[in-house]
Amino acid sequence: MSSTTVPLDTSTKRPVHTSIVIGRHGERQLMDGWHERERDGRCDVSYRAGKEAATLELARLRGAKKIHLVLSGPIGLTSAPLDGRITINGRRHELPLAVDSWVLRVYPLETSRSQLSIRLELPNAPIPDQILKNGDARKLGWFLSAIWQE
Repeated sequence: MSSTTVPLDTSTKRPVHTSIVIGRHGERQLMDGWHERERDGRCDVSYRAGKEAATLELARLRGAKKIHLVLSGPIGLTSAPLDGRITINGRRHELPLAVDSWVLRVYPLETSRSQLSIRLELPNAPIPDQILKNGDARKLGWFLSAIWQE
């Protein structure tokens, strides 16, 4: 999961990486729809929870054919598997999750653009307070720990 830094993006004045590892690098590439960084107490994994829809941007790794994500979700707050989607530069893919653990998902990179615009969506994202009565009114979408290209 090495990251390649490319020249500064002059519109944002920040480096653009080909990967993101929460707590290590690339978090400034998380755009809209993200909550603050957290840690999973079960396994000490750092992650950022998205909202119902969350976006991120990556520089395209030259020659990469696949994108890999390590993610989880608020499956403990629902009575059914999570059924979401990921969109990569306009190409939409299903993103299901049926277990309450961290999983690896791999999707094809079917674009030649130098920038990757990625959107993670979880329709009907649960709100913890509605189930647990714990005061947490955030809508919780996908939990992202890492994303990289190969």
